[in-house]
Amino acid sequence: MLWALPLLALVGAQTVPSVSVCPPGSQTVFLLQHNATIGKQIRAIPAAAMADCSEHCATSNDCVGVEFLGGNCKVFGAGKETPTADAKVLTKNCVK
Repeated sequence: MLWALPLLALVGAQTVPSVSVCPPGSQTVFLLQHNATIGKQIRAIPAAAMADCSEHCATSNDCVGVEFLGGNCKVFGAGKETPTADAKVLTKNCVK
């Protein structure tokens, strides 16, 4: 069973790519990721709920993810910045 350990490490190292714009015929969905590597914060906006935060990202062409905390919505662009410990980031993805 030791042969499975390298496979488990490989699976754990994979990430789900995020996008800034979904192609025509697809829908925007958000994936909650803990301690995810994401780009730099490009803006912060007030938001009453997480749904408002994700809706802003869904309609923005430069947003690849958001973090919502205490009425503040942090909007992130593409990149490979070091994640903040205990960060819970919603990353933008597309489905058909």
